[in-house]
Amino acid sequence: MIKGYRYLIIITFTVLFCLFSFYLFPVNQAEMNIVVGESVKTLDSRFSYSYSDVNDLFYTLGDSGADIYMYITSVIDMIYPIVYGVLFILILSVVLLKRSSVFRFTPIVAVAFDYAENINTLLLLNRYPAINEWMVIRGSVFTLFKWIGVILTLGIIVISLCVRLLRWIKVKNG
Repeated sequence: MIKGYRYLIIITFTVLFCLFSFYLFPVNQAEMNIVVGESVKTLDSRFSYSYSDVNDLFYTLGDSGADIYMYITSVIDMIYPIVYGVLFILILSVVLLKRSSVFRFTPIVAVAFDYAENINTLLLLNRYPAINEWMVIRGSVFTLFKWIGVILTLGIIVISLCVRLLRWIKVKNG
């Protein structure tokens, strides 16, 4: 019975993940692009960034674009890590073999660094133009480690699915 609920929860979080990924973020990104008058790439969508990248982005955003970016970061992107974190943990709990259960919690790395990145981005937005190189370096490191956590988690999921598939094929043909 618990397994049935697990799959229902996975489906629910998959729907939420899709809502954020394919609706909330794109709609707000499009609104920001319209307000700014050009397509901009937010800090959290990059693997890393420099002091000049942040200055260029924030200058391009202006006050109206920065307000939208602050909304995206402080509201939408504060809920999203919980959604993808829970989803990834649940998927890993299904696909991982029991002896490798320690990997079930690798999404926590991505979530923790995502929150650190978001807080740092909000600090940068609030303090602009009085930001310094250290604040930017710190945020860029948080962003890099977030992406490492996400890629590591996705890699573990893919490898685990391949192992399960190979075992299933071996049993079926065996």
